[in-house]
Amino acid sequence: MQKLMKSLIVAFAYMSMPIMAQKTDLVNPIIGTNGMGHTFPGACAPFGIVQVSPDTDTIPHNIDGVYQPRAYEYCAGYQHKDSSIVGILISAERGIPTSVIFC
Repeated sequence: MQKLMKSLIVAFAYMSMPIMAQKTDLVNPIIGTNGMGHTFPGACAPFGIVQVSPDTDTIPHNIDGVYQPRAYEYCAGYQHKDSSIVGILISAERGIPTSVIFC
């Protein structure tokens, strides 16, 4: 009887605990990919040997010698608000544009 009572107490305590979220549910990989966040949502190999990320950079640095202020938003090569991907970066750096693109 005492064993049964202990089991019921443990079961009740376990069932009354709030359901814990998975750690992956608490991560938002899109943070910093809009505006001046300068981060990319891609995957990285250990020590940054390979950093794969989509590229949506479609704004040229200048047009007819006139600097385009929105070009600075694309330092990481990706903006979440863009509707199309123009390529895949294989060496994405946060805040540094790269020119190696596979389409």
